[in-house]
Amino acid sequence: MLPPFPFHPTLSKLSVMTAELSLQIINNRPEIRNLRNRFDSYAEDNEIPTKVIHDVQLALDEVVTNIVEYGYDDDDTHMIDLRFSLENQSLKIIIIDDANPYNILDKENPHTSQSLEDKPIGGLGIFLVKHLMTNIDYEYRDGKNHLSLTKSLTEGDID
Repeated sequence: MLPPFPFHPTLSKLSVMTAELSLQIINNRPEIRNLRNRFDSYAEDNEIPTKVIHDVQLALDEVVTNIVEYGYDDDDTHMIDLRFSLENQSLKIIIIDDANPYNILDKENPHTSQSLEDKPIGGLGIFLVKHLMTNIDYEYRDGKNHLSLTKSLTEGDID
């Protein structure tokens, strides 16, 4: 008797990751810790390499903190949507918010040759995000920022 589903030896060796996580947080600092905890669980469940987890945590902390601290001109509650997906050996993160338009790709990189005393305050976090992520895309549409961060799961292959 044949099994109900055909077995294909080549296909059975492929690892196809399609796990997704969608979250919505409000624009206040304690939510950043909740976001981090949810991402940590997602990363553990999907066996994301440790180096990738650390890079993504740093990038998320920087981007979401900037949205919460500097993105709004009012004290109202605003929603920030985040979606994580694993596809093609990469982790893709989409962050959508209704904060003031801000394209991190337009932010000029700081002069790394300057001493710490001579550097202006700010800008190093975005610089770090640009270097930690494999790819970054930005679009402002329908009154919202759409930031897409992609991190290769095989970059560095350190676990």
